[in-house]
Amino acid sequence: MSRRIIVALLGTVSVTAPQAAAAQFEGVIKQRTISVNLAALAERGFDISNLLDVSVERLLALRGELEAQGDMTVTEEEIYIKGNYVRSAFTDDEGPAWATIDLAQGVIRLVRPDQRMYIEMTQDDMKQMAANMGGGPGEQPQPDVSSVGGSKTISGLRSHAYDVTTTGGTRRIWVSNANVDLATSFQRFAEAPTFGGEPDASYAVAEHGFPMLELWTTYDTFEIEEVVAVEPQSVDDALFVMPAGYRKTTMAEMMSGMMGGAEAGGGGGFGPGGGASITPWVEYSISGPVTVSGREDDVVMCSSSSEGFVARTLGDWVIGVEADGTGPGSFPATFYVAAPEQYDDRLRDDNFRTDDRFRGDGTITITVKGKDPLGLDLVEVEFNATGLESGGGIVIHVQGKLSCSVM
Repeated sequence: MSRRIIVALLGTVSVTAPQAAAAQFEGVIKQRTISVNLAALAERGFDISNLLDVSVERLLALRGELEAQGDMTVTEEEIYIKGNYVRSAFTDDEGPAWATIDLAQGVIRLVRPDQRMYIEMTQDDMKQMAANMGGGPGEQPQPDVSSVGGSKTISGLRSHAYDVTTTGGTRRIWVSNANVDLATSFQRFAEAPTFGGEPDASYAVAEHGFPMLELWTTYDTFEIEEVVAVEPQSVDDALFVMPAGYRKTTMAEMMSGMMGGAEAGGGGGFGPGGGASITPWVEYSISGPVTVSGREDDVVMCSSSSEGFVARTLGDWVIGVEADGTGPGSFPATFYVAAPEQYDDRLRDDNFRTDDRFRGDGTITITVKGKDPLGLDLVEVEFNATGLESGGGIVIHVQGKLSCSVM
């Protein structure tokens, strides 16, 4: 249960009365997250079409080599759980941070030590944010869950595997109910209502236990989240208390545009804006062996840091952009594109060792359009790249425009 759980709970937090009759876990969960480049695995003889059965130990045996080449990242963290409270620490583009969740009160607090402030979010804030983003309560897509069979011990707890298939693909999730208190606590997370968007895939198997190991593939990486230790122990209440002297900011204040710039979480110094609401979108035109164009909504993620600007689309055509620019203007950029499966015959070959993603250089132009309801910079990005080439020697060209909030 990593920072991903914190993010997922932003949409699932609910005000519920404490369940005194139900056992609740108290202790520390130690977790490791591993991300590996698919092309690097293919070069080393891994069958990248079937990684859900891969041995984590086999991957970690290559850790030194893969990390040195920039093809693997490994991060570790500790999650503190005590009854209705959860705390997780992490580092992102804005620096170190930690978050607490109070399930009984339905409140999430995100703490920024460098800024000596914290943001408080309630269930009403989540509903309003969903409404501003065009979402809201409603029927959510139901994942397909199937038992894989077999069992193994992970960090001392007997676990069983399930495949969970959603619109984002299939994950292999090993869960354990050997620690009843931990399994019960996690099921409470999963039972909270959502306010738009697809629930976290691991919640689909919450009735079977706590997720001990998750494996899945993105368009260019293999991802693993593994619990390396479950340590029941007394947890100090002070870990869930806001530091003295820190300034409190509410989500309502942020959505009202009462804050700006870095205080509101704007990324990379894009500058002030006007408080507009946003639904992310991308318009694209692809030419080469196939010619296709389209528009997709709610499929764009953008971030900015001192290292530059990054945009990802997560729709049918996966388009990634990385540029050195950190603000408005035109910049050279590196592109990588992955085609939908229906174009296999024309854009891919049958050699799994060949990298069929398209890579190359192009340009982007970033224009600031204002602020979104969370105070994040709202930008529009024009992009253009010619001569993107796959490992199989196929060439395509891509151009278009996207709009997104910059994290």
